[in-house]
Amino acid sequence: MQVNWRMKRNCLNFFLLLLSLLALCPPIVAQQPKTEAEIRKLIANSHSNDLKTSDTAKQELSKLDAKSLPALVSILKKGNPCDQVAVAGYIIELDPKNPDIVPVMTKVTRGASVRTLFHLQEEAMCRRAAAYILALSAEGIPVLTRLLKEGDSWERQTAIFALDDLTETSNYPEGSIRQ
Repeated sequence: MQVNWRMKRNCLNFFLLLLSLLALCPPIVAQQPKTEAEIRKLIANSHSNDLKTSDTAKQELSKLDAKSLPALVSILKKGNPCDQVAVAGYIIELDPKNPDIVPVMTKVTRGASVRTLFHLQEEAMCRRAAAYILALSAEGIPVLTRLLKEGDSWERQTAIFALDDLTETSNYPEGSIRQ
């Protein structure tokens, strides 16, 4: 009789321990895809000077999955240049062969957006980042080589930097090296 009571008490203690551990775990809920507005807000927050705000936004952006691709592509097509560059990075992770990336990044790199004196440095950084994204695909590399020949001095320099960055890795884009 004594042993039976101990077994029951041990089982009860184990059950209580299991319940307390389960209470600490967050519930597993299927995440809804982020809307275009939510993604734009997260991108803006990711550039915040407040580290907690930017870290939280970056963490949420890192959780984007294929269900958010329509919203990401919409921002890619009609966002401002810096937002276009930001979402291009996420699209490449989720859909590396997306046909919209190279044309949009080409326009950003070439500076096809409206230029303002107020955001000149930010725009230049986004344009340069777009060139680095072009270097991530076999379709983007010919765009960079064309910029070496036909671009203005800033575009040529940007293409050189993007291609130089590519030479420092062993992970060349699939299909970019002829066998």
